[in-house]
Amino acid sequence: MKTILKLSLTVLLLTLTTSCSSDDNDINTNELQSQLLGKWLFENPNNNPSVNNSFTFTSSGNVTYSYWTGSGTNYDSETGTFTFNGDIMTMVFPEGVTLTYVQKVLFTNDNVVEFQSTGVSGEDAYEGDYFRDGADSYESPDDINIDKLNLFFDTGNAWRTGCGGTYSSEAKISIKVTYLSDGKEVDSKTISSRQGFQIHENIELEGDVISLKVRLEDFNASALDKGIVLHDSAVRIETSDETILVNENLGELFICTDSRYEVLFTYKKVDNTFTLEVETDGF
Repeated sequence: MKTILKLSLTVLLLTLTTSCSSDDNDINTNELQSQLLGKWLFENPNNNPSVNNSFTFTSSGNVTYSYWTGSGTNYDSETGTFTFNGDIMTMVFPEGVTLTYVQKVLFTNDNVVEFQSTGVSGEDAYEGDYFRDGADSYESPDDINIDKLNLFFDTGNAWRTGCGGTYSSEAKISIKVTYLSDGKEVDSKTISSRQGFQIHENIELEGDVISLKVRLEDFNASALDKGIVLHDSAVRIETSDETILVNENLGELFICTDSRYEVLFTYKKVDNTFTLEVETDGF
């Protein structure tokens, strides 16, 4: 009797273990299959690829492969089926010669999925990263690097004015733009051109403190040749996911009877604050 009882308990435990393992596998399969439904592009659409093939998975178990024909914007397609066993997906395309692809499915995030080789001999995988069509972003929160910030510098027109002298419209205006990270110069350029030009700059900066210095290079305290204005200068700082941290008007720079010829913008990442230092002169 004891032997029979022990054998019965062993069979029961094996049955329960197998049942639970099967249930867990089904849950994993259902979640992956549900998450995969929809259209997935072969290339990140934010990179503006000229050609972008795709897979489209439906709840009926069909998968459609859309591919470029090699002419213009024409695409052709082939429809097959897909099934899951755990995180392993099998795609079968029966048109013409039957093609079978077996791959492990791994989601990088909600909008990016990776197909990997199973490592099993004879199982061909359609390997690669695929991007959900119509997603707002393809970055994971961990991918957003707040150590690197994008600084945008834009201005209105630079003009010569009739302030304190007479000037030729052909004379050039020189403006120096300097970018700094933690007090060290990262990049610097001088724009020198005839009046009417604008400045539009974009640079990626690292560091805890990033700065922008803008200076009218024509400033000379002892010169009588005055009369320059740079309209509507502004700076904007964004994270890599385009979150705006600062959007600030730096005001006009000018050389006239009173001059405001240099401005230094400094942003501190640790407390999300900024300062403006201005160089002025009264002739």
